[in-house]
Amino acid sequence: MKHLQSYALYESVNFDGSLLEICDDLLGSTEFWRRNRSLIDPSITLEIDTESPRSADAHFVRDKSTPNKVVIEMSGYPKTLEEKGTLAHELTHAVQWITEREGDLMFITDITSYLEGYSLTDTWERLLFAIYLSCPQEEEAWKMGNRYHRESVLEEILPWMRDFDPQRVSEELLANPPEENPWEITSFSELPAAWAEAYENYGEIQPDSQIPQMGNLTLEQFLEHYGRAFKATAKALR
Repeated sequence: MKHLQSYALYESVNFDGSLLEICDDLLGSTEFWRRNRSLIDPSITLEIDTESPRSADAHFVRDKSTPNKVVIEMSGYPKTLEEKGTLAHELTHAVQWITEREGDLMFITDITSYLEGYSLTDTWERLLFAIYLSCPQEEEAWKMGNRYHRESVLEEILPWMRDFDPQRVSEELLANPPEENPWEITSFSELPAAWAEAYENYGEIQPDSQIPQMGNLTLEQFLEHYGRAFKATAKALR
């Protein structure tokens, strides 16, 4: 394990591993950090683990983090604006975790990843990514990362989210049945009920959410619900 104080990315700043100081530098005077700074104990440290990086460029590791230490896995210490933005993104998730303001983020992260193989169409891939991206906590993290580097994937997905048409997407999904899947759904018309049931059975503690009430929606109504969030996120991240 290597600690953040062991590298010198920012020549003008001396880091001692304090999460508070590092967030002061990377998250700066943003509204997000102004709201949350007073909730972060100055004794909490940040550790960058370069020994066991996951497939992503950086990843906030909940199961290794504790109330006294935040662990972020990265393939190497940040040296570019892109890497700096990636670290800012993951620091945002760490702050959300510490302040218990993750909301539905973990459920949305898990379910969109779990459902990836249910269809091989571009429409399905874009829909899942758009749902993930429009989760308020994920949108917040992308905003922090975009201050340093704007990911090219946004140039494709944001116009799609802005112009999202629930009826057209519903028709496309219904015309292409799901691949064989563990949930045994044979039509995407079953998606709203399956989505709501998965939420109710999810292992994490659930906050108040509209998701359990979505089980009785038609597919088009389900898409309309997320479509409103898509348009708001496309505007926020443009």
